[in-house]
Amino acid sequence: MNKFLVPCFGLVVLLSVGFVTPTRLAAGDSNRDCYPGNTFNFASGETWAKGEAEGNVGEIETTRIAVSTNRGPAEIEIEFEAKIDDSGNSKGTAKLTVHWLDKSKTGGIEETTFESGCVVEVETDHQTGISIGEFEGEFEGAVENFPGYKGTTKAAVLSIVAHQDDILAGRAQLDFSLELGYTCFENVYTGFGDIEFEKVSLTNLNPAHFHINNVGHHGQVSFPDEQTVSSCGF
Repeated sequence: MNKFLVPCFGLVVLLSVGFVTPTRLAAGDSNRDCYPGNTFNFASGETWAKGEAEGNVGEIETTRIAVSTNRGPAEIEIEFEAKIDDSGNSKGTAKLTVHWLDKSKTGGIEETTFESGCVVEVETDHQTGISIGEFEGEFEGAVENFPGYKGTTKAAVLSIVAHQDDILAGRAQLDFSLELGYTCFENVYTGFGDIEFEKVSLTNLNPAHFHINNVGHHGQVSFPDEQTVSSCGF
């Protein structure tokens, strides 16, 4: 797993990360598959994943038309919930809030928020040495106040990977990226690169705050009509 996050995004320097429970997803908020009926199965079977985390990062790099900019330190709140039911239907939600600690680096923006409208990918896999499985998910939705676009709402894709901490055995880590556009069309400026947050990592997290199927490998992805799994980068 980690097929789309690790090779694509740069390293983010981290400050100490603590856990504080962010605002929970409301009951009944489970959104449907973005492209029902046009899916590819990585591995069949029911599965589920849920998690939430909060932490501080020392910097967040944003790329805008091939220009990378450090937007400075920020407080992050993120949560997700996803599953594949016994009929093979995907459901899921995700929310992200970024509180910028130096708005002089964001064009006056104090907070950037993302909320999903549907789920594109749900995938879980077994992890040894930790109580949770690994989760990989992708969600389409809307981002408000992306740096450089104050006062606007734009289509965006949030990609999440939750897994065992890369350094601290038995602890959890959550990596995410946020990219303007929608599935298979995140590169909104063809030839000039994406508009995105480069990979952000929250580390040393308590695995008790994640509930991810840790048996076997299950998952599927959906994509727009006239597209293929390979053309979409899955």
